[in-house]
Amino acid sequence: MHIIETNGAFHLHKAVERTKVELSKSKQAKFDFSDGEIDIHAAVTRRDFERWIAPITESIAACLDDTLARAGVTPAEVDCVFMTGGTAFVPVLRALFEARFGAEKLRSGDELMSIASGLALRAAAPDPG
Repeated sequence: MHIIETNGAFHLHKAVERTKVELSKSKQAKFDFSDGEIDIHAAVTRRDFERWIAPITESIAACLDDTLARAGVTPAEVDCVFMTGGTAFVPVLRALFEARFGAEKLRSGDELMSIASGLALRAAAPDPG
């Protein structure tokens, strides 16, 4: 309630994000959040993080498999998979896509700006309807 009442959710989110980014590079990270009243400092392992996000990872896998099935396409028929956004750096998700398609098919680039750039291009395009 303190975080809600003091409008501290943004700062908490940033602390969580910093830890997630570090866990994408290292097997352990330090979570630090302080706002005067709350003071949290904890070591977090990548294994813990992967366990916490397991339901999301499973949902992404199910959505991927469903999309391929609906399209009538097997992973072997996919030539290239472009991964974008900060999630493209999360090792367990990258491993999921490698397992489905093979590491040689994965591509990425401009992970942190490509989504916003794509949305801006779409917004600037004339409405086809």
